[in-house]
Amino acid sequence: MAQGRNSHGKRKKVPKKKLSTHGRRDRREAEESEIQRLEERIRGECSGKSAKSGKSKAEKSDSAGKGPALTGALFKDLPISSRTVRGLEASKYVKMTEIQSGAIPLALAGRDILGEARTGSGKTLAFLIPVVEKLYRNRWSSMDGLGAAIVSPTRELAYQIFQVLSNVGQEHEISAGCIVGGRSLEEEQKAVSTMSVLVATPGRLLQHLDESPGFDASSLLMLVIDEADRILDFGFQETMHNILQHLPAERQTLLFSATLHGSVHRLGRAALRSPEVISVHHDAKSRTPETLKQTYMIMPLEKKVDTLFSFLRSHSQKKVIVFVSTCKQVRFFYEAFYRLKPGPAVMELHGRQSLTKRMLVFQQFMDRERAVALFCTDIAARGVDFPAVDWVVQVDCPDSVDSYIHRVGRTARYESSGKSALFLLPSEQNFAQKLSKARVEVRAITAKHNKVFSIQPQLASLLAGSGDIRHLAQRAFASYMRSVKLMKEKDIFDVQALSKEAFAESLGLADVPVGADWEGDEDLEKNKMKKKKNQSALQRLKEKIRAKKQGRDKDAAKREEDEEEERELSQRDGARKKLGKWERRQRRIAAAGKAAEGVDAPAKEEDDFLQPVANPQELPPANPLPSGNKKLKLRKDGSALQASGQHVFFSKDGSKKTSELAQLAEELRSEQFDPKGGNRASFLEQVARDLATRDSSDAAVSRARIHEKHQKKRRKERTQRGAKLEDGEDPPSRSPSPPKKRAREAPEETAPMKVSKPVSKPVDFGDDLGDLEKQALSKLGGLFS
Repeated sequence: MAQGRNSHGKRKKVPKKKLSTHGRRDRREAEESEIQRLEERIRGECSGKSAKSGKSKAEKSDSAGKGPALTGALFKDLPISSRTVRGLEASKYVKMTEIQSGAIPLALAGRDILGEARTGSGKTLAFLIPVVEKLYRNRWSSMDGLGAAIVSPTRELAYQIFQVLSNVGQEHEISAGCIVGGRSLEEEQKAVSTMSVLVATPGRLLQHLDESPGFDASSLLMLVIDEADRILDFGFQETMHNILQHLPAERQTLLFSATLHGSVHRLGRAALRSPEVISVHHDAKSRTPETLKQTYMIMPLEKKVDTLFSFLRSHSQKKVIVFVSTCKQVRFFYEAFYRLKPGPAVMELHGRQSLTKRMLVFQQFMDRERAVALFCTDIAARGVDFPAVDWVVQVDCPDSVDSYIHRVGRTARYESSGKSALFLLPSEQNFAQKLSKARVEVRAITAKHNKVFSIQPQLASLLAGSGDIRHLAQRAFASYMRSVKLMKEKDIFDVQALSKEAFAESLGLADVPVGADWEGDEDLEKNKMKKKKNQSALQRLKEKIRAKKQGRDKDAAKREEDEEEERELSQRDGARKKLGKWERRQRRIAAAGKAAEGVDAPAKEEDDFLQPVANPQELPPANPLPSGNKKLKLRKDGSALQASGQHVFFSKDGSKKTSELAQLAEELRSEQFDPKGGNRASFLEQVARDLATRDSSDAAVSRARIHEKHQKKRRKERTQRGAKLEDGEDPPSRSPSPPKKRAREAPEETAPMKVSKPVSKPVDFGDDLGDLEKQALSKLGGLFS
């Protein structure tokens, strides 16, 4: 493409070769001749359809993906320009998928398309190639205004579509831009009027249509609506209808969706004219790719964090996407796992981030080939094409089967393979049955207990030392409970069945957060809607203006906060120039993984952590057992590291028994304890008397030891003074000091004082204090004999 806009809105230019007048004329004549040939081919090759079903002949391609008879399986066999072919070859796009071979010929012929295809089937190229070819055949330029608009539900998907458009159309001289929320509207207004193709989110596109004076869409040739079901799920029904009112009626419209439910058909009736319905996977046995291995695990809520950490630790060299329900959970998991270091590098992606940070994380995750885990919400569940994702882990149950399909669709894209794991609570087992009814095959597995260990002590220590992370844990707890409370399917999502105390403890919290009130949210929402309904038009306008102003202030504050956070991250990354022990270890592991690539390491790794379950209703106990071949690590004080404190002893016949120390402790706590014929009270009195006697003896020993130490010091000083007098030195002058009262004052040059022995219990002190300790221990041991 001659010019365009990158993810930050900055113009980028591709250098063009300077041609002479004759060269430009020859190129123009060659383009006109090529356009004429293409139009003839399109009229001859792309006009067939089934009149009864309304479906194209391209749908009759076989399961091997050989494509329809007229168009062929290769992109170069389509009636498209040589520039587009060169762009496809440069991007390594050679063969077409089923949705591409079915939709592209009809779209080239100018027909409206209503396409249904599961995620990862290549819908993006199915509409980008017709867009580029439409503008090329009409010799569109930036002076002609907006020629094509592509509407996407999320910023990430819009950014990715723009990248693919830049690659496919790199040989064309058309201008393209990406406009999404989160950027300066004024900066976009300066350049939006010169764009021939716009990739936009619904809200920002409508805002430009309403507020940008130089933005003209009256000459629009083509409208593309991608992921239509997700757009409607986000609540953009009214926004889409308002966008359609700004666009000309004489246009071509392409609508693509993963599912064609009722609301999508209603939008299609408003936007399309006699569309060609293309549903390539409608009759397939499974709604997900065959190369995707799908599993689920049933576990209590309090075991999710431990299982997730252990999973990432055992799959440290894999590229993993972890889905959770709320943004607060993403923030907590990222901050906690960043410090606990499960193995792979961790990233976060959620709707609360600024656009710059989201695009940065998006690009970093795409560039990483292995050893990375991305914590995200459903913001990354639709349409986004992350390359080489090995695992998709859903920590929380999705709200519907469609959401599940879109989540797992981030892996096993095109012809690649992938795996997914779903964590289900015992109260959510019905969701697995719903998946089976929806033609989604999942099998039950469980984690090996000797591979799952608890990180609750580490989390508790982390929260005790950081108030910010403790606050995130409290918010994550409340947001998850609220999300379960607001789920529609109450037969699956039951907030009363959740163990709140155990869940709070698994997050490292001491107790259930105070003020974490997730009750009454539905009533509050109803009251808000009722209040809004009773307002006058003027009051609603004032509320709208006030909300808009608050939104600007909030965006400004958020930008400052994000900039400060990015500065802190850059400082933290810059300060760590020298690699630590853990980072060096990860590099060695990554190097070993690359060297051993192609061996059966992935299968071995999966078997090392996961195991199949014959009957999902009778899962093994969730408490992890200690590994028999691991050495017990001790602290300096003798206590065991990562010890649960719950030891069970077994006799020879296999029955449980308690240890001798546990029996003694139980007897001491009992009122019937009778050590020497008396009761517990008399025994305690005897112990108190013995301890008092020992205290007096120990005090006398301590005083004697200190006194002897002082005497040795004085003798040494007198010896040094005598040596100085023999050498002829004057003794140091001393200021007179008041006499001290002493019970007994020894002469200055007398022999060392003898220590008097205590009267209560004579003890012979030796030079070795270890003898005293042995005597004390022997006397203490005699008490319990």
